[in-house]
Amino acid sequence: MTFRLIWRNVAAKPFRFLLTCSAVTLGVMFTVGVFVFTDSLRATFGDLADDIQGNFDIQVRSEIPFGERLDAPQVPVELAETLEAVDGVEAVQPRIISFNTIAIDGDGEAQVTLGPPNLGVNWESDTPTPRLFVQQGRPPTTS
Repeated sequence: MTFRLIWRNVAAKPFRFLLTCSAVTLGVMFTVGVFVFTDSLRATFGDLADDIQGNFDIQVRSEIPFGERLDAPQVPVELAETLEAVDGVEAVQPRIISFNTIAIDGDGEAQVTLGPPNLGVNWESDTPTPRLFVQQGRPPTTS
């Protein structure tokens, strides 16, 4: 009985049935596409974070009860000497970050970007697996 009613409605309005099936199919396709895209994006950024921070067993940071981690007070660089004295510590590498930094090239010209904010970081020379690498040229020798 119900199949007869369904078939009668499909036969009477085949274009409406086709549009309804197309709308449902497109909706499911877009939903699945969004889930696949966000999962692959999440995995990519997770792998990237592991590549950057994956070689460190421990990181010493200042205490912050709540709020933005970027607003936390910095750990004194002198603490590196205390940490090096701990048994079992292979290497200690202080990490210094400065926001809104403008790099100066060898000719004294400011190097500005049109993209994300400029960050200044120290060159890591004390750790066996540095986060930064030189693609061309040589690593910095002086500040």
